[in-house]
Amino acid sequence: GKKNERLPLRMMSSLLEQVFSEEASLELRTLGRDFLLALQEPARPWSEFGAVFKPPTKNLEGRMWTNLVYYKTNYAQIVTGVMATSLLLSPRTVFSVACSAVASCAIFALRPGLVPNKDLGEVTTRRNRAVFAVVASALILLVTGALLWLASFFLAALVLTLLHMALRPRTVQARYHAAADDVRQLFFGGTEVEKNNVEDGFFDPAGDYDHHDRVSRR
Repeated sequence: GKKNERLPLRMMSSLLEQVFSEEASLELRTLGRDFLLALQEPARPWSEFGAVFKPPTKNLEGRMWTNLVYYKTNYAQIVTGVMATSLLLSPRTVFSVACSAVASCAIFALRPGLVPNKDLGEVTTRRNRAVFAVVASALILLVTGALLWLASFFLAALVLTLLHMALRPRTVQARYHAAADDVRQLFFGGTEVEKNNVEDGFFDPAGDYDHHDRVSRR
């Protein structure tokens, strides 16, 4: 009867809460906040950014993490620039993104009090509305072909940043800047991953670095 009719809605709500947990939501919000903060900071000189490229000889993970911390603003600007270029080159993608935004706003406008069915109102929690908005936006972008277009440009930006992180030797300044930043995270807060990076010795001063940079700073 009525109890059996409510079961699918309750199962849907439970599934959504399990897939998109509070921890996952927190990680996504933290990632977005760090990206916006990186854009607000001054970038490292682009002449330094592309000064030297060498294949990694050892401690590739340490090199990549150090470069990520030191050149994070440069990487954020690259990703932003590439994604902006993808929109400028495709007016259809701009229209699709606008439709996705409108659909997301309409979904977020749903409140339990605005939904006449009590069972449906239980599903329209804040977290579930966020999930519905993401799914609706993804479907719109997928049907219009914009999702593949945006994904290809984002992948290109990601490959560029990963190649730079792997091939750019760590400068003396970058190495100690990253070490100091991670030590602050260890003692004054930070994620377990960041704390483990210090404990694993990712910022070993004896690691690889740009010898040319050390000579040029004398």
